[in-house]
Amino acid sequence: MNSKDKEDLFISLNPFRTMKSGARNNLFCINAIAVDVDYKKKRIFKDLEPFQVIQLLEDEFFDKRIPTPTHIEYGNQIRLIYCVETCYIPKHRDNVLILARRISEVFAEELKDFGAEKQNIESYIRVPNSINSKNGSTVKIFKYENSIRYTLRELQELWLEELPKWYKKKKGRVKANNKVVKLHNVFTLNSNRIRDLEKIQEWLNEIGQTDLRVRMNFLYRNFTLVKIKYQNGKLTEEDFKYAEEQMLKFNSKFIEPCRPHVIARNTRNVNTNQYLYKNETLLNYLELSWEKCEELELQSIYKPKTREEWDRDYYKKNSKTKINKSKEQYKNSLKAKGKLTKKEEVSQRRAKIKDLLSEGLSQKEIYKQLNISKRTCINDVNYLKEQGLI
Repeated sequence: MNSKDKEDLFISLNPFRTMKSGARNNLFCINAIAVDVDYKKKRIFKDLEPFQVIQLLEDEFFDKRIPTPTHIEYGNQIRLIYCVETCYIPKHRDNVLILARRISEVFAEELKDFGAEKQNIESYIRVPNSINSKNGSTVKIFKYENSIRYTLRELQELWLEELPKWYKKKKGRVKANNKVVKLHNVFTLNSNRIRDLEKIQEWLNEIGQTDLRVRMNFLYRNFTLVKIKYQNGKLTEEDFKYAEEQMLKFNSKFIEPCRPHVIARNTRNVNTNQYLYKNETLLNYLELSWEKCEELELQSIYKPKTREEWDRDYYKKNSKTKINKSKEQYKNSLKAKGKLTKKEEVSQRRAKIKDLLSEGLSQKEIYKQLNISKRTCINDVNYLKEQGLI
C-alpha cells in the first residue's frame, strides 16, 4: 500500500447493527468512549509535540481529575480512548447512550484548557499507521502497560458527580424512583444466563421433562465460552476443554442425561463460533413464558411484560382489595347520612317479622303493617324457618 492509499483511513469507534446507517440509533453496543484533545487550538500549546502534551496530562490530570485512558491516538492532535466492557444498547431505549455521552462530556470539560471536545459515540477514529492528510503525520497508538478495560458503571460511580436536584425537573417527567435499570456487560450477562439455565434445569427435572436437554447443554457450553472470551480475550484450547467439562457436569444433573460423548460432539461447533442471543430468541428457544420467568426468578433470560399484561396482573392482584375498600367507603357514607346498608335493612326487617309472628299476627297483617310486598314477607318467613328462628 502506497502512502496515498494510507491517507485518512478511519474505523468506527463502536459497531453498528447494520451497514445501512452510521447514525446513533443504529449502534449495536458500546466498546469505547473517546475524547478529542485539539491542543493546537490553544496558543500556549500549539508548538508542542503530542508526547509533550501527553506528559502534561499524565502529571496533572490522569488518575487525578480523569481516569487514565486505555489508549492514546496521536499524530496531528491527541485523542484519548477509554475501552469499556461491551455494553449492549437496547432498542428504543437510550439510557446507555446518554451515560456514555455524559462521560465523554465530563472528561472533555475537565480538559477544556487543552481544547478538548467530547466525541460522539457513533463517530470514528483513525487507523494506526495511516496518514493524516492535514499535516502528513503518521497516526500512532500508545497503550499504557497497566491500562485496564473499564465498565460504564465504574466510570459513572467513580468519576461523575451526581446530577443536581433540579436536573430531573428541568428534563420533565420523572419516572418512579423504585425503577431499576440494569446495565449488563457481556461477562455478567453470560454469568447470569448460566445460573438461569441451572434454575430452568431444576424446574425441568421437577416436572420430568427431557425434551430441552440438548438445547440447554448447547447454550450452557456457548455461554461459558462467551463469558471466558470477554474476560480473558482470545480463547485457548484449555478454554474449549473447560467449557466442555462444565457442560458435561451440567448435563449429568438432568434426570436423564444425554450420552456424554454424543452431546460433546453435537455441541462442539461453539468452539468455532460463539453466539450472543437476544432474550426473545432464548425465550422461544426454551419455550418459556413471562409467568414462568417470573416464577423461576430468572435474572437475564426474561420477557418484558406488555402494557396489557401489566394491567391484567395489576387488576388481578388488586381487585379484591379495591372491592373491599369500596364496600367500606359505601358503608361509611351511609352511616354519615344516617342510613342503613341493604344487608342491615334486611336483617332489621326479618327481626321485626319474627317479633310480629310471635305476637300472633298473620303474614297478611305483617306485610301490610310493614308496607312490604307479599312475596318479600313470604321469603323472609321461609328464611327464618330454614334458620330455625321460628
